[in-house]
Amino acid sequence: MIEDTLSISARLKYYDKAASDLKWPTPVWNSSQQRPDNYQIASHSPGAFTSLGFGSRLNWTVNDKNNIYFDIERYINEISVNSTSSRAIKSERQLFKDNIVLNHDGNYDF
Repeated sequence: MIEDTLSISARLKYYDKAASDLKWPTPVWNSSQQRPDNYQIASHSPGAFTSLGFGSRLNWTVNDKNNIYFDIERYINEISVNSTSSRAIKSERQLFKDNIVLNHDGNYDF
């Protein structure tokens, strides 16, 4: 923005993983009753996972001995487990994490 004084940077990270397909060799029918769609999935089998992270940093070089920066970042993770028990319950959750930093670096001769 201002050469050798004020700068800004941005970052982005994305990761995605599909659900696993681990299954027990079990029929999906119990007598005449159909079991849930995810009944055959192995217990605690990993589900889909998505991670998104983005942030920015504003850097200010005050003079040769002082530098200040403000950094902000957000992570969003979506995690699922396909089957958590013999009842074939699916678990899903979202996690949010925010990081905010205000920093001063000084180099002084004493």
